[in-house]
Amino acid sequence: NAGDTVTELAAAGNDLVNERLTREQYEALPHLVTFVRPQPDIYSFADDFVYKMNIPRRIIGATANFLLAPFMLQQTNAVLLLQERFALRIRDAAQIKLLEPPFEIPPVEFDLVWNPRHQNDPPAVWMRPRLREIALNL
Repeated sequence: NAGDTVTELAAAGNDLVNERLTREQYEALPHLVTFVRPQPDIYSFADDFVYKMNIPRRIIGATANFLLAPFMLQQTNAVLLLQERFALRIRDAAQIKLLEPPFEIPPVEFDLVWNPRHQNDPPAVWMRPRLREIALNL
């Protein structure tokens, strides 16, 4: 498996936030969230964690498209939780800054799973280590 740290994002021009959010800032700022399924109550791993911790926040928007979400922060004071490696890769294009959340969020873990029937299938045997290497180097 491979993992990634969760970070908080804001528009690069958002002057309300610095490198680390306080708990008070976090609760007061508007939030954009990502969700996994069409029902907006099935949030991404990080947003689900915040929800289960009963941390209050004002959600102003939700999207299933985590690739688009950072670009939606432009010209807003909203913040967004997202995987750090992805955020670092698109920071300049999305004009975002990365912030340290005011509380610890467990890392997101990714696992490669396959049907046991394909355990010794030559194409699958060849592909698994390559997918793992790519995931670790994202």
